[in-house]
Amino acid sequence: MAIVTNIEIQKKDKSRVSVYLDGEFFRGMDSFALAQSRIKIGDEVNERELENLIFSSDIRTAFDKALKQIEYRTRAKNELILFLQKKGYDNKVIYEVIEKLTEYGYCNDERFCEEYIKSYSRRYGKIKIKADLKNLGIEEEIIENAIACIDGQADQAYALACKYIKGKKNITPIKVRAYLIRHGYTYDDVSLALENLTDDGAFGEEEND
Repeated sequence: MAIVTNIEIQKKDKSRVSVYLDGEFFRGMDSFALAQSRIKIGDEVNERELENLIFSSDIRTAFDKALKQIEYRTRAKNELILFLQKKGYDNKVIYEVIEKLTEYGYCNDERFCEEYIKSYSRRYGKIKIKADLKNLGIEEEIIENAIACIDGQADQAYALACKYIKGKKNITPIKVRAYLIRHGYTYDDVSLALENLTDDGAFGEEEND
């Protein structure tokens, strides 16, 4: 048993408090959960029971915070893990929350990739999409399976290039190629787009690079 010697509101998160037992910091916990437990300074508490109370309340609050993130937009699993880590939750809590989100169908990297590709495949090339998904911490195998559905993007590259060169003077194949590469299109798609632009007379008398 131990004595609650102090309870302080945390500076970084006003919804959480720091609990001190016998003069030493014990754990941070949700202030609402503390209020519900009716624990106050001077109370004698069982450390194991308090630990279990904090663990359960952290899972609830972390789950709710993760859901709010998902309501804003679909999130990759690693995004949610990093978000909860920044909020100060320990790995055991995060593991339980991710498992719960996965079980309920709120956390699914395969579906996330499908939605991401659907949203961005008309604006960016396969190479950039793959890099973006990798940066979000999605497993390589999941990414490869997802981007396999992306067919040739020469038409999209051509359309994007047309918008890029519209109204510009002294445009060259080198500039257009660099622009399309920055948007993540493959070598083959960029080359086809440049061929079509050349056939359209987009570069005047200049030869295609």
